Amino acid sequence: MEVIIIRINLFSVMGEPWWKVLFKMLLASTVPLSIFIRLYFFMRPPLFSTYEVLPENLVIRYRKSEKRIRWEQVKEVKFSWLSPRFLGGFTLILSTGTKWRFFLALHHSHKILEAVYRQQPALISEARLQKYTAMSHLVDVSWQRLREKLRRWPRWMLKYLAVPAAVSVIYDFYIWRSQGQVPTLEQGMGLFLAAFSVVFLVGFICNSIEEKVVIRQLRLAMAAAAGQMPTRQKQFESKVEGALTIVFFLVLLVLFYLGFSLIY
Repeated sequence: MEVIIIRINLFSVMGEPWWKVLFKMLLASTVPLSIFIRLYFFMRPPLFSTYEVLPENLVIRYRKSEKRIRWEQVKEVKFSWLSPRFLGGFTLILSTGTKWRFFLALHHSHKILEAVYRQQPALISEARLQKYTAMSHLVDVSWQRLREKLRRWPRWMLKYLAVPAAVSVIYDFYIWRSQGQVPTLEQGMGLFLAAFSVVFLVGFICNSIEEKVVIRQLRLAMAAAAGQMPTRQKQFESKVEGALTIVFFLVLLVLFYLGFSLIY
């Protein structure tokens, strides 16, 4: 994982020559550009390729190119811990050292694993294969839940923007009352970005837990129904979301209180 922090100090560049400011802006712009290039060349092909599972090999077609993976070439299978909505899936590691990643978003991606299991059953346990197959059948439900959450964008704005802004204002007010000085714009922005990072991390963890709990309940229901797609239990999903929302705010309260105590 790469963590990239871009910090722009407006006051430090105001007195510098224009060419130096332009150079710094161009240098900073290479960071998002490099991310876009990586996404375009490494993420776009797998998402827009077609896959054909044959008895002897897997055929991957992207535009005019075609690649084949023989099942006997696979020496290891690694599963991702990410949920379907975060592009979880698995990786096939070949004897040549080449790695091929397959996302759960790929429709019926479990058929690739089933083909590997038929050729090399020692690489995947039957229980792990059954679990992934159930997840593959439920990936459409996971994306449907994500779309429903995105429609409630005011709640997301409240969580990820209003909460960090409120924390920043409270801290700034305390600095003003205790030290008798008005915090600078740079201090205020720093507090907001720090609070936003904490809120985003806690929200990501809570959202992942919620997704795993809901999908697990659906997977158990599907197993009880002999593989038939179960009906979503909206009441159960609401209870899980409500409980984790409470946990979300309690964790933030504890973290911000501890941070406030340590800093001030």
